[in-house]
Amino acid sequence: MKNKETGRRVTGRISNKMITKNYKKKNNIYTKERTLIMFEEKLRSFIARIDGLKENIQTEEATKTSLIMPFFAMLGYDVFNPAEFIPEFVADVGIKKGEKVDYAIIIDNEPTILIEAKAVNEKLEKHDSQLFRYFGTTKARFAI
Repeated sequence: MKNKETGRRVTGRISNKMITKNYKKKNNIYTKERTLIMFEEKLRSFIARIDGLKENIQTEEATKTSLIMPFFAMLGYDVFNPAEFIPEFVADVGIKKGEKVDYAIIIDNEPTILIEAKAVNEKLEKHDSQLFRYFGTTKARFAI
């Protein structure tokens, strides 16, 4: 993917940290507006990638590795750091033990975002109660 203004190939992660840290610098570092434009371009490229891949993605595991993990990596999360992005996060419900949500994003040692994955071709409505149960048993503020 190329930056519209510079024509250079856009690489690397763009995170909120980068946006707020670098927006004041003008020369070699992108301004806040340019950083946001670059992020928008990366997002559009990711959406196009999904359109090209989704016919070949048949399982939940394939959805997680092909779509979910790359998406959160694009947002700036370290998906390979279990202190930040925990796979199979335990979210036991009452007496039912062993309940696990697919991913939990940890901020300040607390689960903040829960992510429950399903295959890309599966209807999500029939799984609402599952995510709701996980959400109700943790301190997470968001559930996806």
